[in-house]
Amino acid sequence: MNWTKIENTNDWFAKNIPHNWLYSHYYEAFTYAFRIENALRLLVYLVLKSNLKKNWINASISSSQNNSYTIANIFKQKCELDRQVGYIGYEVNYPIMQLTLGELTELITGKYWRIFKTF
Repeated sequence: MNWTKIENTNDWFAKNIPHNWLYSHYYEAFTYAFRIENALRLLVYLVLKSNLKKNWINASISSSQNNSYTIANIFKQKCELDRQVGYIGYEVNYPIMQLTLGELTELITGKYWRIFKTF
């Protein structure tokens, strides 16, 4: 990408970000990370849906505290938190979109490894 200095833009947000806070070329790395995470999200959804059918939403994820949660539980908790806190500008109504990268990784490498290992 052809990055220009932030000072040369008329964008209010860009002008008010401290110049030493985050260099503009990092945004490209964040864009790639975002795309990789969403590709992984799509893979997890498709593999679980094709193997577990309608029951994919009940796939369980173990936490570091030895608790087990289903995708449905996590979705419900995060939607409730969003309603209370309101940190997301719009409601995300699809459960797979509420999972973190750690939860996606746990689905792949944990209990469901047998169905993901071919990928």
